[in-house]
Amino acid sequence: MRITTLGGLAVDGRPVRGERLAAVVRALVGARGRTVTAAALAEAVWAGRRPRTPPGPSTR
Repeated sequence: MRITTLGGLAVDGRPVRGERLAAVVRALVGARGRTVTAAALAEAVWAGRRPRTPPGPSTR
């Protein structure tokens, strides 16, 4: 896997679209091979503004 950070953020030559996905990729790149917890990824994505309920399909 090749991640490009100069210019536009891309993984294997494909642009990373969406701010949440970009936040996850940035957190993983910044960890430089270290384990990243789900809580750390959630904080990177939501920056302290996490939704009250987890995103996903509706259960109605």
